[in-house]
Parts: sequence; C-alpha cells; structure tokens
Amino acid sequence: MGISLITLAAFSACTDDVDGDRDTGLAGHRLSFIVDMEGEEAQTRADGSGTTAATQYFDPVELKGKQGGKSVYLQAEETDGFPGEGQPLTRGTQISTAANMTAFAVSAYTSVSGTPDHMYNVKVEKKSSEWNPDGEYIWPEGKKLSFYAWYPYGADCLNVTDQNTTGSPTLTYTVPETVEEQYDVLAAIKYNQSDGVGGTRLQFKHALSAVKFVTGDAFSTCTVRYIKLKGVKYKGSYLVGS
Repeated sequence: MGISLITLAAFSACTDDVDGDRDTGLAGHRLSFIVDMEGEEAQTRADGSGTTAATQYFDPVELKGKQGGKSVYLQAEETDGFPGEGQPLTRGTQISTAANMTAFAVSAYTSVSGTPDHMYNVKVEKKSSEWNPDGEYIWPEGKKLSFYAWYPYGADCLNVTDQNTTGSPTLTYTVPETVEEQYDVLAAIKYNQSDGVGGTRLQFKHALSAVKFVTGDAFSTCTVRYIKLKGVKYKGSYLVGS
C-alpha cells in the first residue's frame, strides 16, 4: 500500500462578478454586507452525494526502499476546495465557512479604474445579524460602488497597496513561521453595485492551497518519521480579481 498525497488547488481568489443582482433603493443609508463563501454547499456533502470539485490525478512516483520486498509509491491528486472529511488541524485559522470568519477589510471605489475613494482598508465585523464597517459609511447619491474585500483584517503578515493605487489592490502575504499565527487568506469582489438595500453580497474565495498527506492502511510495519516539502513559496503578491 502506498502513501497518498492530496494537494488542494487554490481557488482563484475572485472572478468578475458583474451580475444583475443589484438593488435600486434610495441612497443615503449605511453600507452593510452579506457574506458567504464559494464551495460552502459542497463542503457539507460528506456523504458522497455529489460535488462540483474537479480532481486531477498525477502519475505515481516510486520511492526509495522497499516494504516487504515490494515497491512503495507516492500518488498525488489535486482537487478544488477542501476535503469533505477530517480537516487539517495544524493550520492556525482555517476558514471553511463564513461563520468561521472574524473581521475582514474592504475598499470601495466609485470607479473601478480609479482609487479607493469611498472606503480604504476599512474593518468590517459581524454585529448582530449584519456585517457592518467601522464608522459611518453611506451610499453615495446617484453613484455605483465597486468593492474589494480580503481576510483577515489587520494582520502583520498581510499588506495591501496604498490608497493612491489605481485599479485592483494588490495583497502581499508572508507566511509566519509559527503555525498558530498562519492565516487562511480569502478575497472577494463586487463590481458596479447600485444602492444595496439589505446588504451587498460578498462571496469570498481562498487564495492559498492546502496540502494533506494520507498513508495506506497496510503501513503498520514501518514508521514515517517526517515529510519534507521543497520549493514551497512562503511569500507572494496577489492582484485581487486576477
């Protein structure tokens, strides 16, 4: 029985979300948000009743050494989304549903190609049943807004381009050495929204990948002492929406 390696492909952090679900109420009320995550429905279907996740299998690799005179192989597969069963417990703040989220950041633009002139890197928290930004932010009269949001808010390891940057913001992330301090980075976008009566919906998607190792049931005659990953990036930049 070989070792099975599962790597979980990163969600594209966002796709263009220019849709028709725009409210057209009167301007002048406070901004609020409705938050969910791509893939939440599929993650709850652990009974095998179906999933939209696509899995790609790679050629097995023969490892050095033998087990009972037989070769041992490494089998890798890549799947969109997190696995439906046992979640990795070594991550600091893995986010599998919107209910796991705490504060996130949002910037708002009156022009997609302009600067974040209505909101910049503002903290948003869930208060009662609504997600509201800190401070009084009101829908502008006669204008549409585009939103860029990312999670987590205020982390030292996650930085965003400044308020004078035009167009999509860029996030720069450095993975902390301490596992408990590592964050599950998410992002969401919403373009050209009219006055969002009842809250503007933001659907967050993962920007990172997860890696899971599984050994076969007949592996009791030997001990896996450690597993080492080489060439894994610990720092990178991401243009939100790309």
